[in-house]
Amino acid sequence: MAENIGIGNEGADIAFEESAQALAPEVMVNIETIKKSARDVLKIAELLKDKEDSKKNLEERMMEAAGDDVVLEVALQMQKTDVESAQDYKYLMSAVFNLQNQINLYMGQSVEMVYVYKNSKGEVELWKMENTVEDLTMGRASQKKGGEWRGRYALSYKRLTSLATQIQNEKYDPSGLNATYQDILERKQISKDRNKTSSFIILWNEGNGWQGVKVSSEGVLAESYAGFYLNSIVFDSGAETNVRRFMTDSPHGAIHVDNTSGLLEGDVTVEGSNVQYGIKTRGASALGYLQVIKEAALIYQECMSDMPDLAGVLQSIKQRLHERGKVHLASQLDGKVDEEFEDLIKDLIIKGKGVFGE
Repeated sequence: MAENIGIGNEGADIAFEESAQALAPEVMVNIETIKKSARDVLKIAELLKDKEDSKKNLEERMMEAAGDDVVLEVALQMQKTDVESAQDYKYLMSAVFNLQNQINLYMGQSVEMVYVYKNSKGEVELWKMENTVEDLTMGRASQKKGGEWRGRYALSYKRLTSLATQIQNEKYDPSGLNATYQDILERKQISKDRNKTSSFIILWNEGNGWQGVKVSSEGVLAESYAGFYLNSIVFDSGAETNVRRFMTDSPHGAIHVDNTSGLLEGDVTVEGSNVQYGIKTRGASALGYLQVIKEAALIYQECMSDMPDLAGVLQSIKQRLHERGKVHLASQLDGKVDEEFEDLIKDLIIKGKGVFGE
C-alpha cells in the first residue's frame, strides 16, 4: 500500500512543498542540459519526418545521429501522421516529458502530477504520480490505417497502489465536498440521459429560479474537485448552494477550468505553497507534442545563442501559452433557464434536485 501524504493546516502539502524548496539554484539544471533535452525532441521530430533509413528503429537512428546538428526546418514540418507506431510515439513522448521536467527544474518551480481516481465504491481519491510515458495507454485516434497515435491516462488501481502515492489531507473533512461532487455527477447523468450529448448541463435552484452551467466533459468537474480538496475548501451549506459554489466559485469552480497547456504550469495551486499540480483524469490526453516541438525550437535556438536569456524565453513561452489557453471548458448559462431547460428541470425535480433549504 502506498504511503499517504498529509496536507497541512493551510492546505499546503508539506511533502510537496519540501520538494519545491529543494529546487535551490545550485542543483538546478544548466543551459547545456536544457539544450540537449530540446535537441532530443527536435531530432526525433526530424527523424520521424525524414523517412530515410526508416527500416531502423527510432532509437537506433537517434544513436547514429548523436553528433548531428538539428535541421529545424525539417523538425518543424513533422505532423501527427509521421508517427507511425506506438513505439515511435512512446519514444517521442519520453523526450517530451523529459524536456518538460528539465525546464520546470531550470525555472525553480515544482509541478506535480495528480491523478483523480474514482474507486469501486464511487469515492474519489487523489494520487501523486510521476510524469512518465509509462502511465499512458497508447492507441490510434481512428481504427483506419493512418489514424494518428495518441496517449491517454487510464491508470488501474493496481498500478496506482504500486507506483503512486495517495494524497490524504488529514486536517480536512471532505464529506461535504464528496457529497456535493456526487450530487453534481447525478445531475450530470440526468442531463446526459435527457439530451444525449457529450456535453451536459448542471442546474441548481437556490430559491430564486434555476441557474446553470454548461460543461464540456466530466474531467472539468474532476479538476475542480482536486482544487477544492487540495485547498481544504469546506462545503457545509445546503445542497443547492453547495452545487452553485462548486460550479462557480473562484478560482476552483468549474467555470474557471481552462485549456492552458501543461508544459510550463499546473492546473491547480495551493495557497501558501509554491507547488503547482497538473490534474489528470481517466481518459485525459497527454501533452500535445506538436506544440512542444515548436517551443523546443525556440528554446534550442536561445540556448545556441552567444548570450542566451533562457529564463526570459521560458517565461515568455509560459505567458503566451497561458494567454492562449484561456478557453474555459464550462460556461455559465444566461437568459431564461427555466424556460429553455423545462424538460430537464422536470427530470431533476423528480430525482429530488432543486429543493432549496434542505
